[in-house]
Amino acid sequence: MFKTRRKSFFSSQSSYRPYGKPSPRRWRLLVLILCLLLGLELLLRLGFGLTGNADALQYAGKSAVTVDYRLAYGDASGKLYKDLSSQGKLVVRRSPLQGYELQKDQSGQHWSISAQGFRAPLLAPLLSDKKPTNEMRIFVLGGSTAFGQLSSSDQTTISYQLERQLNERVGKQKETPGQFQPPRLPYYADEQAIALAKPKRIQKKQYRVINAAVPGYISSNERSQFIHQVSHYQPDMLVLIDGYTDLLTPSNQIASDIPQIDEILDNARSHFLRSIRVSISQFLNRFYTVKVTRYAMSIRNQLSKSNSQAHLKYSLHLPPELPKDKLELNRRIDRYEVNLADLAHLTSIAKTPLIVAIQPEISDRLNHNPSPAEQAILNKLNADYPQQIEIAYEQLQQSVEKIKKTYPNVSSLNLRDLYDKTETEAFQDPIHLTDKANQILAKKLYSAVAKTLEINSEPNLDSR
Repeated sequence: MFKTRRKSFFSSQSSYRPYGKPSPRRWRLLVLILCLLLGLELLLRLGFGLTGNADALQYAGKSAVTVDYRLAYGDASGKLYKDLSSQGKLVVRRSPLQGYELQKDQSGQHWSISAQGFRAPLLAPLLSDKKPTNEMRIFVLGGSTAFGQLSSSDQTTISYQLERQLNERVGKQKETPGQFQPPRLPYYADEQAIALAKPKRIQKKQYRVINAAVPGYISSNERSQFIHQVSHYQPDMLVLIDGYTDLLTPSNQIASDIPQIDEILDNARSHFLRSIRVSISQFLNRFYTVKVTRYAMSIRNQLSKSNSQAHLKYSLHLPPELPKDKLELNRRIDRYEVNLADLAHLTSIAKTPLIVAIQPEISDRLNHNPSPAEQAILNKLNADYPQQIEIAYEQLQQSVEKIKKTYPNVSSLNLRDLYDKTETEAFQDPIHLTDKANQILAKKLYSAVAKTLEINSEPNLDSR
């Protein structure tokens, strides 16, 4: 007779289900997908945990050193701004006087910041407010090159090596005094000639070279830093290694500051929405499934751009183009000259020697056997870059020479062509140096510093 219709999964019972409510089958499918994702997450965590390669996901497309040195921006208390998605590990906090400053008492894999806000090895003693009579304090100011960006450790920075060389020199003078000019010259002329042919002694002190440089600083920041921080510690000498970032910073920008800070402070609603988006992104990035996906995409993008080892070895952070407008370039150089003149004036009042050096940059390697990695960096720079940087550096040096004529406490150190004869790699990007290059620069700087510390032998007034 009549056959009853077999009820299917989507029978009339389901037709009375409230609109939008998922069916049991769909619920089971969602649960299955969640279980699979959870299982995959656990397997990935277990696998990377056992192999110890978890950091490879975090550093996808970038070296561990690059990630370790990336800045993380915070407010005056050091609390990080959540709506800045490119936060790194080296924390800087906002400062109304200096734009921003290094967060005190922090450390990364390759660097450490003291409780006084200077880069120094973890076990290095702090500076006392009252300087000991036998201590000579030399402060190094500047941006990322002076700071030692991308260096493998605190011990491979320019400042640390300069301090070591100065103290070794004092030790040699004590252990082998005959290798140096005596405190008093001999009486006879022939003996005087032999004595004067030897190197002069430097002041017998305990030398402290303090790395006060901060990545991203320009001359305005450095001037303010000297006034509000460095001068408190009674420096005996200042070394300034900078110039490059001044050339890249627009003339209408007074000093380096936290990026997008005006937008953050002026637009509360945008700040709130962006912080939510960043928080969600940070939450998702905790999952290994997301990390593996992003890692695979970054590797694919790298391989599609280049198969060269040089490209894979370095994450190239190329600088913005130098200004083609001569008037704009002149304004930036004028800003540098004004700030340098102020710093020279302040140090001259305190009778503090000031050594100024324009930092090295990679175009010097163009005709001096650059390594494959250096050549890859040079190839990515604008074709007009070498000529532009040469002109800009000449103008910076002219400003330095102008300041020297006005302030006798100022001397300069020419670092152009410093790596002409360097057979090993010197640059890791357009301005940041390898450990070997830091060593070469420190040796050059040591010669200039030691010259200002030399002691002349007293003449022999014996009447014989």
